[in-house]
Amino acid sequence: MRKSAANEKILSYNDVVLRRSDLDILSGPYFLNDHIIEFCFSYLPSCYPSKEILLVSPSIAFWIANCPDIESLKDFVEPLNLSKFHSVLLSMICSLYIAAITKAICRWYESKSEPKDEDGLWFSTLNEQVNPSVVAEMRNEILGLVKSLMAMK
Repeated sequence: MRKSAANEKILSYNDVVLRRSDLDILSGPYFLNDHIIEFCFSYLPSCYPSKEILLVSPSIAFWIANCPDIESLKDFVEPLNLSKFHSVLLSMICSLYIAAITKAICRWYESKSEPKDEDGLWFSTLNEQVNPSVVAEMRNEILGLVKSLMAMK
């Protein structure tokens, strides 16, 4: 594929821009990239709204983890209001497992009816809902979602 075609913008969702090359990644047996994970982290809260969880995009998570200056880090993190959330998910790993785990956790927070672990957390939900077949289907689910959002524009 020509470089200019790979760089073609195919979808803008919230602050996330996906390009033709991202669609190619979703269509093949490749690791997901930051743009695709960021898209998932942006889309999932609209499906499973909860004020208890914050999904932090890979680029912001990377910056937080590698910021050399504590004062700059404090100034950067303060507007995120991390202390008001029960869980904060940061992803620096781009994989289908991360997408499936994040979806399961978002669903757990949104669905107040599911029983909680003895600690009141979602660990047992991950054991039940995240397995190789779910992860394998996640690529098709994300690809289908992107294509359906593309068709709506």
